[in-house]
Amino acid sequence: PYTTLFRSVYSHIERYAERSGLTEDERHALARCIVHEARRQRLDPALVLALMHVESRFDAFAVSNRDAMGLMQILPSTGEWLAPQVGVTWYGPQTLFDPFANVRIGVAYLRQLSDRYDGDLATTLAAYNWGPGAIDRFIARGRPLPQEYAELVLAAYRPRS
Repeated sequence: PYTTLFRSVYSHIERYAERSGLTEDERHALARCIVHEARRQRLDPALVLALMHVESRFDAFAVSNRDAMGLMQILPSTGEWLAPQVGVTWYGPQTLFDPFANVRIGVAYLRQLSDRYDGDLATTLAAYNWGPGAIDRFIARGRPLPQEYAELVLAAYRPRS
C-alpha cells in the first residue's frame, strides 16, 4: 500500500538528510512527490531513487560540470522544454533547484525516454545520461551503447517485490 511505499522512499531519502539541503518537512514532501510522480508516470519509485542516488546523491542543489541541476540532474534546456508539459512554471534554470519541480520534470523525462526506447531500461538510462540524440546516433551506426551509467543505476536499483 501507499503508506508502506511512502515509508520506504522516505527512509531512503533520510539516509542522505544532511547532504540533501532540505528540511525534514521538505524531505517528507519529497517522498510523497516521488511516489506520486512515479506512479503517475508508471515507473517504480525505487528506480527514481536509484537514478537520484547516482545523479546527485540526493543533493537538491547539485550542479554537474555540464550544468545539469538538482536532484535528477536536469539540463536547463530539457527543463525548459518539459516544464510546460508537466505543469511546472518555468522561472529559468533556478526552477531546477526546486526539488518538486525537478522530480516532476525528471520522472516525466524518464517516462518519455522509456517510451521512446520501448521500455528497454539500459537504453533508457543511457539516453538519460548521454541524451537521446547521442544514443540514437550510437544505434544508427550499430555501435554498442555506453553501459557504465546504466550499470551504476541498476546496481543502486532495488525493485519493490
